[in-house]
Amino acid sequence: WVAEAFPLAIFDVIEDHLLKQNNSETILNELLVMIMETGVVMSKESTN
Repeated sequence: WVAEAFPLAIFDVIEDHLLKQNNSETILNELLVMIMETGVVMSKESTN
């Protein structure tokens, strides 16, 4: 469902607590960390 939501409904996927924060730099940093973690997990799974 995440792939289907991307990119038009990506805000439906993002955790609510990130959207409620006032510091946009913090939000972007946390999103980047989640994206990188997902990439690492996916690359590990694809090599097996």
